Amino acid sequence: MKIKLIIILLLLTGISGCRKNNTTTYSDSGILTGFDARLCACCGGVFLESDDTKTYHIESLPGMTNEDFGKLVFPKRIKYNKSFNRDCSGIIYINITSYKFD
Repeated sequence: MKIKLIIILLLLTGISGCRKNNTTTYSDSGILTGFDARLCACCGGVFLESDDTKTYHIESLPGMTNEDFGKLVFPKRIKYNKSFNRDCSGIIYINITSYKFD
């Protein structure tokens, strides 16, 4: 019985020492400036001004519910990786694939 207890304690100690290293690197950074409240066919989402002075629109962030997304406080600095979504009358929508708020 004592041997089983010792083995279980050693396993728990070993497992508790494990943790995931966050080694994600981000290719871009910018500022989420606020919601696009204009009334047009291609409007909506949130403005993202990248550090290279381009303006994008995003409609969501991964891992964040629509409710949490709607409660964001702006301006908010962000580092992110992106992929192209669509271009609608000169408004460029991107997908944020991974991000971290600064």
